[in-house]
Amino acid sequence: MELTKLEKAIVVSAIIQSIGEQGIIKYLNKESIQQLNIIFENLLDNTSPKAMREATINVINEIIQDSLK
Repeated sequence: MELTKLEKAIVVSAIIQSIGEQGIIKYLNKESIQQLNIIFENLLDNTSPKAMREATINVINEIIQDSLK
């Protein structure tokens, strides 16, 4: 399963929302979090709501299809 940068950002964002930012801070160094934040902001700034929705559906579908193999 190969995910695009946007799809990876969607997955990581969902995990961060689930665990909470403070939970993630325990496992990642501050520099990594800052770099990730910059990448995510750039992706969000350059992605339309429709493209975001399509990427979310694609990543869910890819995970489901990969799990069924």
